[in-house]
Amino acid sequence: MLAGYAFEPTSQWTIIALRPTAATLKPLDSLMLNVLRYTLPLAVLTILCVWILAWLIAQPLWLLARSANKMDALNVSDDIRKIHSWYFEATQLKQAMLLGIDLLQRKIGRLRTEAHSDPMTGLLNRRGLENVLRYWLLGQKNFSIISLDIDYFKRINDTHGHDVGDEAINALAQLIRATSRDTDILCRNGGEEFLILLPETPLEVAINIAERLRQRVQETTIPIVGNITISLGVAQWSPKINATTIEQAFKEADQALYEAKQGGRNRVVATSDKT
Repeated sequence: MLAGYAFEPTSQWTIIALRPTAATLKPLDSLMLNVLRYTLPLAVLTILCVWILAWLIAQPLWLLARSANKMDALNVSDDIRKIHSWYFEATQLKQAMLLGIDLLQRKIGRLRTEAHSDPMTGLLNRRGLENVLRYWLLGQKNFSIISLDIDYFKRINDTHGHDVGDEAINALAQLIRATSRDTDILCRNGGEEFLILLPETPLEVAINIAERLRQRVQETTIPIVGNITISLGVAQWSPKINATTIEQAFKEADQALYEAKQGGRNRVVATSDKT
C-alpha cells in the first residue's frame, strides 16, 4: 500500500490518500516492457556491430602476428602482402614487417653466400662445393672433374709479392668463368688450386674444355706477372659406371694433375691417359 498526504491551510485539514502498490506500479511495468521491446533489438544490433568491428580490427593484427612467428619461411613476404590491412595502423605495421623481412632475408642470403663462397674470387669454397656434391649424389648425377693450379706460383709470390699473386689468382678465376658453361660448378680449392665440376659431361668433352682453358690462360697477359700457365687433371665419376666413391674420383683428378706437373706442366692429363 502506498500513501500520500498534503496539508490544506484554508480548512486546516491534512489530506491522506491511499492506493494499492500493484495498482500504482502496473503502468510502470507496461512502460518497462515497451522500453525493452524497442531498445533490446537496438542493443543487440549495437553489440553485433561492435563485435564485427572489433573482429575486423583484430583480424589483420592476428594474421600479422601469426606471420611474425614464421619470419624464416621463404614465402612469408607473399603471405603478408595478401593480408588486407584496411586501416592506417595495420598498414604501417604491415609495411614495417615487409621491410624488416626484406632486410633480414638479404642479410641471411649474404651470410649464406659468404659462408659458401671464396671472398677473393667469388667462386664457391670447399663448403659450397660439398653442398653441391650432396645434392648431385642424391640425384645420382654423373659429372667430370677438372683439377688445376697455376704453374710456378711460388715463383710469382717470391718475385712480385703476395698481392700480385692474388691478382694472378683473380685473373685466373675470371678466365675460368669465361671459359666454363653456365651449368659448370667453379670452386677455389685453396691457394692457387681450383676445381671445375661439369655435370652430365663425358670425359672427352671435359678434356676439350680443359684444353681450351689451358690455351686461353697461356695466351692471356696478366699485368705485372705477364703470361702464366696452368696444369690440369681430368677425371670422371658416374654412379652407373664407376665403382669408386666420389672421394676417389677427386683423388684421381688430383693424381692426373700431379702427372701433368711431372710431365712438364702446362698440359692436360686425364685418367684415361694414364698408363
